[in-house]
Amino acid sequence: MSTFLFGSNLSRLYPYIFLVIVGLLVILAYQSGLSGPFLFDDYGTLAALGEMGGVSSGASYWAFISSGAAGPSGRPIALATFLLDGTNWPAEPWPFKRTNLVLHLINGVALCLVAVKLLGFVSRYKANRSQALWVGVVVASLWLCHPFLVSTTLYVVQRMAQLSLFFCLVGMYGYLYARGVILTSNPVKAYLIMTASVLVGAGGAVLSKEDGALLFFYIALIEYTVVTYGGVTTSRLSRIWTLVFVWLPIIGIILFVAKIVVGPQFFEESIGRDFSPYERLLTESRILFHYLYHWIIPKHLTSGLFNDSIVLSTGLFAPALTFFAVLGHCLVVLLLIAYRKVFPLLAMSILFFYASHILESTVLSLELYFEHRNYKATMFLFMPLVVLSFDRLGGRKALQYCSFVILGLVFFTYLAADIWSSNSRLMMAWSKKSPYSIRAQQQASIALYNDGEKAEAVRLLKEAMVRNPNSIELALSNVLLGCRYNGVTLKETDQLLMLSQRAVFDMRVFDLYDSVIDFLLTKTCGYFSTEVAQEMLLVLSRSASADKPSGGEVSQIRYLQGKLFLGVGDYGAAMQAFRESLSIRPDANYAMVMAAMLASKGYFDSALSLSTEAKRYIGLNGAAVLDSGFKLAQIEEFERQVRLDMSVQYLK
Repeated sequence: MSTFLFGSNLSRLYPYIFLVIVGLLVILAYQSGLSGPFLFDDYGTLAALGEMGGVSSGASYWAFISSGAAGPSGRPIALATFLLDGTNWPAEPWPFKRTNLVLHLINGVALCLVAVKLLGFVSRYKANRSQALWVGVVVASLWLCHPFLVSTTLYVVQRMAQLSLFFCLVGMYGYLYARGVILTSNPVKAYLIMTASVLVGAGGAVLSKEDGALLFFYIALIEYTVVTYGGVTTSRLSRIWTLVFVWLPIIGIILFVAKIVVGPQFFEESIGRDFSPYERLLTESRILFHYLYHWIIPKHLTSGLFNDSIVLSTGLFAPALTFFAVLGHCLVVLLLIAYRKVFPLLAMSILFFYASHILESTVLSLELYFEHRNYKATMFLFMPLVVLSFDRLGGRKALQYCSFVILGLVFFTYLAADIWSSNSRLMMAWSKKSPYSIRAQQQASIALYNDGEKAEAVRLLKEAMVRNPNSIELALSNVLLGCRYNGVTLKETDQLLMLSQRAVFDMRVFDLYDSVIDFLLTKTCGYFSTEVAQEMLLVLSRSASADKPSGGEVSQIRYLQGKLFLGVGDYGAAMQAFRESLSIRPDANYAMVMAAMLASKGYFDSALSLSTEAKRYIGLNGAAVLDSGFKLAQIEEFERQVRLDMSVQYLK
């Protein structure tokens, strides 16, 4: 082993210097991306900063951190950290992205510490702590610099995933520290530290993002691959502790997932999705290989946030690649379990990838594909290769080769972050990368229109419609663009009506329908008229009513019909549609939106009637978002203002 790297007293500082240099390179690589915009879910999460005129008091602080609706836990820890960057809305994105980058660097350091502790259980590294440190530094550096993590770091709302990982790393480090250093000499202290590490780590991780519960799987994997087969004995007390603090939570998570698999809804389409849990599970088998491909073969440009063009697996052989994907995963997992004693680090690193996808890449009703799901999953994937290179090549040569790889990753990360520096560049890049993604084409056309490239926006949408001739979403986007720009032709109107006859109303594009109606009620849209819009909604309503008569789709269509009726002055039809919408899906938010529309048209009694309904919905269930005292006070303030307007009207 090289004296330069591992022999002298001065050499002990070299790994830390190396990691600092890598951190500086990561900062430089991400620099241009920090000036990029907020995106999509950022607005839904951060807009609550301005709901009380800014977060400036204890009441507004608690209102904001309890406003989370992204998951069952509410993710209050993640929300609290956003207050480090802004206390009002609108806000500048730069501070939020800066903090995300800082968290990314902190996670890299924490990963290094955990990797070194892990290697402490491998016999050949127990007597060579210096080389273990170098391996940990290189593993963390490769992860830090990888371009596949750019979308997690620069997408502000994914701070939730970053914090979840941080707390998982804290839990793993505390567990490994107590398990390896203290357990034999002071068992009581060791078990206290292990217990605190697991509870604090899992608690903090879950309150940042729910997949933090996977910490229990991570500890089980570490225990039964690297630790147990690294020569550490397992006592009866240790087995009891593991049963209580590791296996029981794991069993709970498995039962939670199994409940979906054995339930009647396993083969039925999930609400708001066009696939069933069964179809999602099959599709994810192919997607996991896609994730691995992007990790092994880095690229500066991926499909990013637009992956709606993924072909759904509707059966084990539809498409046929699904069968081979499922078979491949099963063989890999079984072989790793069978040979975990022979290749403990290899087994741990790859099984860690699979464990990280147990919740988000199986049967839960989530989007099919998101890159941020690999933020935890990829942490140790390079560790076996790094260990092998140090063992076979020696420290100096291995470090040289790894340094070249790190520099290459930094370069790709720089290119990727530079694309994230501009909304227009980002949307155009994704639209070219995913030409069959409807969402990518829609967002690219919006970006072009906002940049003043109106004719180019129209051209892009029309080309997308040629590639996706059956997409009512693209046809609607084209109509919306026509309303804004150069009118809607008779041909485009007929095409939209034809598509509506065989389309299925998608709740996820409700805002698009809503925007079209808003424009239609405020300006002339050529051949696309209110009568045509009503005909389109009527056709969609019949289809949705036949398919899911009591579903959210029908409720949303009735709302849109009511809004359109009210806009053209048909009060009776509007109220009937609003009432039908709320009878299908009682929702305080929708009731208040309807009430506001009615009040703006002078129908004060009906507005008060619906606001009363909204308060009743809040009392009936907790599903309504408007369930805090502040929001209830908002409704009461609305009612006070409506009564004031009524009195003014009577005086006239």
